[in-house]
Amino acid sequence: NNNNNNNNNPSMNIADVGTGGGFPGLPLSLLLPKAQFTLIDSVQKKLVAVSEMAAEMEVGNVRVHWGRVEEMDRKKHGGVYDVVVGRSVTALPRYCAWITS
Repeated sequence: NNNNNNNNNPSMNIADVGTGGGFPGLPLSLLLPKAQFTLIDSVQKKLVAVSEMAAEMEVGNVRVHWGRVEEMDRKKHGGVYDVVVGRSVTALPRYCAWITS
């Protein structure tokens, strides 16, 4: 979406797939405070830690989603995100298939 390529656009939605300890989503949320971040991971313990870090840093533009990205509700999440990031999640062809709406 060409309307959302400006870092100051408050409607920019970014997903971090397989966020683990919050990287890269948490640091990016600090750099892009007007964007909304959804940090996704299948390990609840990691998301609890990420939520606590975000609260400690008073980051208000981060939410977490517990679950596997390939099992996320396409009706709710399909086409919602302007940018999807991930680091060492799976093989690239599989990753691309998971995040394509």
